[in-house]
Amino acid sequence: MYCDFCSTYEPLVGFEYPCQSFDVVIKQFDNGPAGLHMVESWLACKDCSDAIERNDLTALALRQLEARDDLPEDIDFQADVISLLVQTCMRFQSLRTGPRRELQPA
Repeated sequence: MYCDFCSTYEPLVGFEYPCQSFDVVIKQFDNGPAGLHMVESWLACKDCSDAIERNDLTALALRQLEARDDLPEDIDFQADVISLLVQTCMRFQSLRTGPRRELQPA
């Protein structure tokens, strides 16, 4: 199972979070927004799930940022990315449609 939050692979333990679908606008251009369409249930590894259950969205966003090795080292850029990740996590939390469900290994 790949975590939808930090993108790590977790073969043994994982959780599913039911959620309404929503759009994330990353950048607004003259001809419209660029972004992502987040679809229904999200999968989370144990560490990300623990942060979700604590409602520690900053820790969750930092896990996502640390998983990325392709981001510029510019601190202002990283601050913008963290802000976007926290906003996305807040939206996720507000649109959850039920409790987490533990996934069993195949």
